[in-house]
Amino acid sequence: MAGFEVTTEDQYAHVLSTFSHKNYPEAPEVCLAKFDELANIGFEAFIKKYDPYWDIPLNESPPKPVIDLLDVDHRVDDDCGFSLSAPSAAPKTGRKR
Repeated sequence: MAGFEVTTEDQYAHVLSTFSHKNYPEAPEVCLAKFDELANIGFEAFIKKYDPYWDIPLNESPPKPVIDLLDVDHRVDDDCGFSLSAPSAAPKTGRKR
């Protein structure tokens, strides 16, 4: 969560208490045990133990487009028949009474 940091086990227990654990009632105890383990062995060792991808660097590059789209401000109607506007609708006719 952006802007939120849990610093003590009591704070983490409070956060866990705000969720429903109907489907997994043991979740708070399991999570608190992992919190204690994290505090005891440290972040790096915890990550190496539980994250199989810990040694793969995070890709922080922006995604590259798969296809090149035409510039939205540039119309190519005459060049290749491509149009960025909807086709004209048929004229409306009045309802007969």
